[in-house]
Amino acid sequence: MTFATASSLPSDEIRRAAMVSSNLGIVAGAALRGGSAALAEFQLQLFSPVTPMLAQVASDVDEALSAIADFAAFEWKMDGARSRFRSP
Repeated sequence: MTFATASSLPSDEIRRAAMVSSNLGIVAGAALRGGSAALAEFQLQLFSPVTPMLAQVASDVDEALSAIADFAAFEWKMDGARSRFRSP
């Protein structure tokens, strides 16, 4: 059973709060005490790492690229891949 299922909260809200807080225990406590409103209070903080840099989940590369096609470029290179993004 996932925490989202146990708490009856949307998994994307839990995932976002966990990414910016880097502490799932604090996120879990806030979610159980305050629900979605408490999760929305988690924000980026200077000099605090984010996990994994606010990445969004996609099932495959095609889905990820279609979601960001208007402001991103992706190209394969000999030794990996290069991606470029601009703010919408």
